[in-house]
Amino acid sequence: MKTVLIVSMVLAGCGVALFGWAQTYQGRLGPQVWIGGRFVGGLSFKEAQESTQQVVDHFLVNGVVVRANGEERTLTLATLVGTDMVERASFDVDTALLQAQINRHTSWFANPFLLVWNIFFPVRVSLPVTIQEELLLQDVRNLFPEIELEASEPTFVFILQNNEWTGEVVSGKSGNEINRQKFLDQLRDHLTSFDTLPVILDVRYVDPTISVTQAQAQMNQALLWLTQAPLTFRVTRGDLTETIVLEQEDLKTMIIPSLLETPTISKEAFDLWTEMAAASFEQQAVNAKFIIENGRVIEFVSNTPGYLVDHDFTYQNLLAFFQEEVLGEIEMVFIQTQPEISVSEVNDMGIAEKLGVGTSSYRGSPYNRILNITNGVRLLNGVLIAPDQTFSLLDALRPFDYDHGYYSELVIKGDKIEPEMGGGLCQIGTTTFRAALNTGLPIVERSNHSLVVSYYNDPQNGNPGTDATIYDPAPDLKFTNDTGYFILFQAEMNTQTQQLVFTFWGASDGRQASYSAPIVSSWIPVGETQKIETLDLEPGEEKCQSAHIGANASFVYTVRKSDGTIEERTFESHYRPLPEICLIGVEELTPIMEEGAKEESTIPLEDAEVLEEVLTP
Repeated sequence: MKTVLIVSMVLAGCGVALFGWAQTYQGRLGPQVWIGGRFVGGLSFKEAQESTQQVVDHFLVNGVVVRANGEERTLTLATLVGTDMVERASFDVDTALLQAQINRHTSWFANPFLLVWNIFFPVRVSLPVTIQEELLLQDVRNLFPEIELEASEPTFVFILQNNEWTGEVVSGKSGNEINRQKFLDQLRDHLTSFDTLPVILDVRYVDPTISVTQAQAQMNQALLWLTQAPLTFRVTRGDLTETIVLEQEDLKTMIIPSLLETPTISKEAFDLWTEMAAASFEQQAVNAKFIIENGRVIEFVSNTPGYLVDHDFTYQNLLAFFQEEVLGEIEMVFIQTQPEISVSEVNDMGIAEKLGVGTSSYRGSPYNRILNITNGVRLLNGVLIAPDQTFSLLDALRPFDYDHGYYSELVIKGDKIEPEMGGGLCQIGTTTFRAALNTGLPIVERSNHSLVVSYYNDPQNGNPGTDATIYDPAPDLKFTNDTGYFILFQAEMNTQTQQLVFTFWGASDGRQASYSAPIVSSWIPVGETQKIETLDLEPGEEKCQSAHIGANASFVYTVRKSDGTIEERTFESHYRPLPEICLIGVEELTPIMEEGAKEESTIPLEDAEVLEEVLTP
């Protein structure tokens, strides 16, 4: 009996100790938790978030080392364009932290045992990361321009002599190409696990798929096709009927050998010709646009349908002409596209009052930045957002090129100076975000700017925290019109005060919306100036981009519905510190370290100790 009592007391004591120990982990992660290569066990959610974000910031600022043919070069993941940071990778720290808590339980009884389990079975979480694949692949090709040699298939060369066509076959060539999927998978793995070793660029040998013998066997058929030109394409578009002629000089660039017994038409070459030949017949659908004038909705752009060439169907019609010996004209197929908003709907729109206003200051912006802001205002002013529509700011502003009013500028990218789309789009994003907040609309997608920039400081207290960044293809700013009526987007640019004012007009359902002045919980100092050698500048010449202090900020978004219910949402923003980065012109780049020494440190020497401190518990 006495023994049982002693055992019971010991077990009870152990239980009390166990539950007491478990209480020390209240609000903290388990004892053995890793996110990527970073130990975060025992940290609070906020501490783990800041610790993980510190490593993410390092990768985005310093890039990733890529090795090919014994050479190592740094792949830049973030580029400062004016005051806007363009990032090729996006890390979802919050999702990783939520996953890191799977060893916790809401039950007070089960939680201690799960914590004990975690001691012997650590939780290792990979950090979710989204990369812009095509842009990164192009960046790698720019880093190693000599590494790829495009393979080519055999081609036909046609010669006109004495009004008679003859032809010969030019043999194809073998080449090299980057194993894109292997590279992207390896890069993603490195980023999700905080791996600092070089990403190995695998290059594979590529042979032509068509032999010279196969191409020669198709020559007679190819000459027969060529002699049938000129070919006539019939254009039927609404009430318009026209013809377009494909001449022999153009057709001869399209006929190519194939893997079959007969030649074929190059889709790429035909599409290029079609774009040029049919340009005068194509037009984009245009939505009706409106402005508010003396309290009334006034139309200033009428809706018009669009007509676009269906390249695939037209291409198939051309193939059928040759392969099935279809006679006569070839139909160039057009697709009619309808505008989303028509003038006839204006009476049912319910646009009667001001719903919300967003403002921002672009004072001190450089010339190209102001041009881009001006273009964005032009594109947005008068846009209508339909009921239940999820509005995408990127969709409203695309395409981002010179032909559509956007300007670029030279930026520092690794050890190069290259053109990138100029800044200003984030000014548009920030002002739109604030207008959506003050209207009380559900925010579907929003990313804060990567850097603390004065342009985006909140007008309430001058703190960062209420900005929104956009960059094609991501991130985007999206919100939903859940008012039940159309919303009219009025965009104004005051060149005297250098202020943007975006106003949403519509029909109020009684909701009231506001957001609190952003609070900065911490400021993050910048590191030492980074100096990078480059051949793009004259020896001794120096070009620098300014430093930006980092910060963590938040604000509360509140919507009071007409029935009295209140919805609150906290937006948190992390702004990474960016040291001053200077390119220094040299006659010859300093040789890299020996191959053996490189394995020990794959990041700049001055950063190795910093990252070691970050990754080591």
